[in-house]
Amino acid sequence: MNWRRRTVCAHQAALVLSFSIQLDAVVKIYADACQLSDTDVMVLVEICDYN
Repeated sequence: MNWRRRTVCAHQAALVLSFSIQLDAVVKIYADACQLSDTDVMVLVEICDYN
């Protein structure tokens, strides 16, 4: 999967996560679906916590 597509996927995940109470569960689902690395997931969680 190319970087642009993964970035879009991560952005969509961030939007969903911002409305989600079950952060960890949703992060795992999106990490699997988007093939995100652990680093990507950490950044994603930080983005969601910031928002």
